[in-house]
Amino acid sequence: MQADSTVSSAVSEDGEQERAGGAESAGRTPGFITGGIDYYEQELAPELAAVAKLAQRIGQGKALAKQAVEANRGDTLRQLDDLARLGAELVEQAGALREAVDQFRMVNADEDREAWTRRFTEACRANGHEVEGEYPAFRIFPLEMRVDFTNGAILLNGRTVRTLHPKAVAALVDREIGRLNKARFNAPLFMKALTRAYDLLLAERPAAPGTKGVGVVTLKEIHALLALRSGTSVTSGYTLNQFAFDIYRLRTQSEHRLVLDDRRLVFGQTRHPKDAIAIPKPGGTKESFGALELAQLDEDDGGDGK
Repeated sequence: MQADSTVSSAVSEDGEQERAGGAESAGRTPGFITGGIDYYEQELAPELAAVAKLAQRIGQGKALAKQAVEANRGDTLRQLDDLARLGAELVEQAGALREAVDQFRMVNADEDREAWTRRFTEACRANGHEVEGEYPAFRIFPLEMRVDFTNGAILLNGRTVRTLHPKAVAALVDREIGRLNKARFNAPLFMKALTRAYDLLLAERPAAPGTKGVGVVTLKEIHALLALRSGTSVTSGYTLNQFAFDIYRLRTQSEHRLVLDDRRLVFGQTRHPKDAIAIPKPGGTKESFGALELAQLDEDDGGDGK
């Protein structure tokens, strides 16, 4: 099995890495490490398929089992010979392939990382999802993802997965987003949580004369309070990304006018971009909100005007 010079590298005994031309899979030089999704698809994947096919042939033991009751000596000997031959082939091929897989790294050089990121981004876009960030940390709203190819793992929305192929990871992302979108969401309850947090935070501030109960509170302040009240932190449990997703779902449910107890929830910009939270809109665009204000309804809005 010849290694592609564009996607493989050799690691010498002193740890120095250099790009290499290739090596036979059955007898690789110690320390030789291959990398890259292209190499995996061109070299390892076909061999895995071949070994799997061979294993299936060995698993077809019905004919041999039949001899337990028929006692056809000739057929039994031929079937045992075939089984021994196939078994020896499987042992040899699986052993060589195991060595090749053990020496493989999905990302072993800069071009491997760029190729993986490009393939993952393209696969996500084909599923209708935009990818933000750069290797190793990505954001596919409302998910957060961090890749750790050194340990052969990907942290997807707080869950560790071992699937590494970019297209397969994109499929996992698509399924997880679909699951979140189908999950039950109680918009009135979320609005109550927002208004309570808003009132608590506003009450802690010194108010100017005639402005009691009126003002703007940053969304990140509200999120921190909601995370605290849920017994978690802003980095675990109820994350900022989950908070942004709840705002997204609240704003996209047309049956809710964002009105609670004669007050309208108004999401607005902040003067500090670092405090902004990006919320997707239909068509792939985004809105950035940083603050919440509860505006009293007047009579024209259906309120009592008080």
